[in-house]
Amino acid sequence: QDGDGEQQLYYQKDVDVPLFWHIPRSGETATSASSSTAAEDFVREHQHIEQEHHSDTVLSTLGSYVQDGDGEQQLYYQKDVDVPLFWHIPRSGGTTLQDIFGSCLGLTIANNVGVLDGHNSDESIQTFRYGEGATYVNVDTTSKEGLIRAKKLGLVQSNLADVVVTPYLYESADLFNDLPEETEKKGRCFTILRHPIERAMSVFFYLQSTSEELKFRLMTIEEYAESAYCEVR
Repeated sequence: QDGDGEQQLYYQKDVDVPLFWHIPRSGETATSASSSTAAEDFVREHQHIEQEHHSDTVLSTLGSYVQDGDGEQQLYYQKDVDVPLFWHIPRSGGTTLQDIFGSCLGLTIANNVGVLDGHNSDESIQTFRYGEGATYVNVDTTSKEGLIRAKKLGLVQSNLADVVVTPYLYESADLFNDLPEETEKKGRCFTILRHPIERAMSVFFYLQSTSEELKFRLMTIEEYAESAYCEVR
């Protein structure tokens, strides 16, 4: 939807050319092996969505229905009930995905950006545009304390967030507990999984390049693998 509430086609099959941004070590081998099929499926899926005319938000265009074992269509995403919750696993492409949510899809995001510029002191829930970027809800769903505050402010029943981002899967479930009776909401969780060895290596190189602690810069990857800092041992 544009600013006037009019529906705008997000993917135009005769105009848009799908362009895959290749980020190294992010599953490019599997993608390359099936690139033509994936592109065909992408176009075919969006052609189907366009023909069915059952999309009035970006989220509902991204696959509202799935087929069960008997070939019957079952509603997968219910826009008035489901709250998309992205379980962010570090070094697995989550930051890039959040950029896509905000800058490409124009979604309103609940993550940690919402408490910048003093918004952590706001007494009521609201949205704001950060710089010239995306729109955010003034909560921090990436910390345990922030999740508690988000629940107190009524994040879920406010209907302000198109997607909630958090690394705390268990704790974030409490956002959907003890809601007002008139609020019929539930979380619809999704995530990106990366091979644990590749993710551990990515964490190691990230620490080497960003940490101010000398021990990481002098550490070899073998030493890191045997250390308490490595999640995969």
